[in-house]
Amino acid sequence: MKSSATDIVIQEFEAATKETFEYHSPDDVEFESIGVEVASDYLNSQVDPDAEMFSSSIGLDGDELSSSIALLGAADTIQAACRVNIDSPRDWIGELANLLMGALKTKLTEYRVESRLGLPVSVRGKQLDFITTDAIERVAQCVRTPKGIIIVVLHFAVKRGVEWERAAEKQATDDVCLF
Repeated sequence: MKSSATDIVIQEFEAATKETFEYHSPDDVEFESIGVEVASDYLNSQVDPDAEMFSSSIGLDGDELSSSIALLGAADTIQAACRVNIDSPRDWIGELANLLMGALKTKLTEYRVESRLGLPVSVRGKQLDFITTDAIERVAQCVRTPKGIIIVVLHFAVKRGVEWERAAEKQATDDVCLF
């Protein structure tokens, strides 16, 4: 059954975010969809203005889809979102961006969407912010950890009216139930 490509991207982004953070975080995490326009304010209201922050973004591009993911959080929150001891929150947030976009890319291949994954770019600073445009679709997830929150924003564009269908071989394996 065909569905809106926009709806599929949002659904698979939310699933990829949940799977990535649940797998890599040593603690329970909670997820909340939030408006992109309030994402930075939401994060900054919960983080000390002098806290060291990190952000990373990565792109995914193809014939039917152009997208990027950006993650933003405080250094101690980013370090706490890793099962192993890490030396660099900048490296870890870059790796999280890479893992998350890779998971989304894999999910979209189930709909025969071919794309190319870029390289993550990470920055460190204080009072970092997201800059967005109204020209493309935007969705945000708040990942709540015991140590704080990490905001994940997806920007994407698909041609208006495009629909995708899950590949038949994937549908068949999803429909099988073995007892």
